[in-house]
Amino acid sequence: MAADPEISAITAICAALGELGSDEARQRVLDFAASKFKLKSSKKTDVRADSDEAPTDDGEFFARFDHAKPFKAVYLLTARHYHKFGTQPFSVVELKKNADAAGLTVPTRIDKTLISAGSKGKKYYQQLESGKFRVTVHGENFLKTTYKVKKGVAQSSAAEI
Repeated sequence: MAADPEISAITAICAALGELGSDEARQRVLDFAASKFKLKSSKKTDVRADSDEAPTDDGEFFARFDHAKPFKAVYLLTARHYHKFGTQPFSVVELKKNADAAGLTVPTRIDKTLISAGSKGKKYYQQLESGKFRVTVHGENFLKTTYKVKKGVAQSSAAEI
């Protein structure tokens, strides 16, 4: 049986890149190959590897981050809200509407995802009496670190996040 051509190509590329002396040299070779064959990366990357700032366009913002797991899509949606509106409250209905518009898969119970989100006993979201949620101080730090967003100042409306 003949070897899979893709596996053979990957093996050859890894061997060739391994011979180069630096990460910068490897990146130049990969950039050249991508340009020569007019390729775009199909892998979703974390913005920390690409840029120090979050994209301004919603489509580009959602495309830049891993949201393969539904809970990560919820975090991504709240990061976008935070980037636009800061810590202004948002509803589960708003998140679901925006997830549908962006083509993101979110858990059936977004509220449970938000309630349980946190690390080391520090909650990222606070549920308000109105049933809406807002980002906590710990949530702000999480969103800033993970998604490289800055606190927004725009006034939100029920129709958008």
